[in-house]
Amino acid sequence: MPRVRAASIPAPESTASRVRRAVTRARARGRAWRISDFADMPALAVAQALSRLAREGVIVRMSKGVYAAKGSTPERVRVYNAEPQLVGVPLFPCSVTAANMLRLSLQCPKYAWYSTPASFVPHAIDRESVKVVTRRPRSWSTIEPLDGALLEVLRDGCIHSELEPVNTAYVLRKALLEKGRLQRIMPMVRDEPPRVRAMLGALLDRGRAAKPPEVRAAMRSLRASLNPLSRYRFGQLGLLPEAQRWQAQALKPIG
Repeated sequence: MPRVRAASIPAPESTASRVRRAVTRARARGRAWRISDFADMPALAVAQALSRLAREGVIVRMSKGVYAAKGSTPERVRVYNAEPQLVGVPLFPCSVTAANMLRLSLQCPKYAWYSTPASFVPHAIDRESVKVVTRRPRSWSTIEPLDGALLEVLRDGCIHSELEPVNTAYVLRKALLEKGRLQRIMPMVRDEPPRVRAMLGALLDRGRAAKPPEVRAAMRSLRASLNPLSRYRFGQLGLLPEAQRWQAQALKPIG
C-alpha cells in the first residue's frame, strides 16, 4: 500500500519576525512605530523586538517606546515623521536631519536634530539620540515638518547639502512649490532672518518659464521686506545667477 505523506503545517510566524517585516517593508519607511501599533501581539515581545531592531541599526529610537524606520539606503535615516504630539510640542527637522529629509544629504549623524518653537526640550525626548534646538518663531506652530525643514536648511546656508549648488537649488525650489507650501510659509516669513527671505526670493526667481501669480506675489512681498542696502550670506546658493539680484554677498575666491 503506497505511503501517504501528511501535509506539513507551516509554523506560526514569531512576533519578532512579524515586527521586523512590518518596519522594513518599503511603504513603512520614514514613519514612526510604537508598541501600540502592534496591538494584536504580546506587548513585551513587541518591545523586545523593537529594541533588538534598534540595536541592529534597522530602526532608530526616538524616545521611550517610539522608534523610526530608516530610509531607502542604510545611510539615510528618516526619523522626521515621528508624530509631534508624542512629545507634546511641534518638532521640525533641522541641521543634518533637515538635509536628509530633503534628500540633500546621505550623512548618518550621531544625533537626530530637531527644532521647536517651545522654550524647553520635551521630557519625552531621548536625549541620548536626539538633539532639540528651542525658541524657533511661534508662527512655526502653523506649518508642517517639511516646511520647517526647508527653512532650517536655508538658515544653515545649505551647509549640509552634498549636492552641487544648482542641484541644491532645484531640490529646494521643487519642495517650496509643492502644493500649499508657499501659502503656509508666506504669512509667517517676516519672522525669518532677512537672509532667509532673500534666499527664498532667489529660489522663486529661478527659471525662465512664466511664473504663476502666487509666485510673483510672493516675490514682490519678499523683495519689499528686504533693506535694499543690505547684503546677505547665501552660502552655496550665492553661486546661483539669481543670487546677486537678491542682494547676496559676493563669494570670496578660494586660494
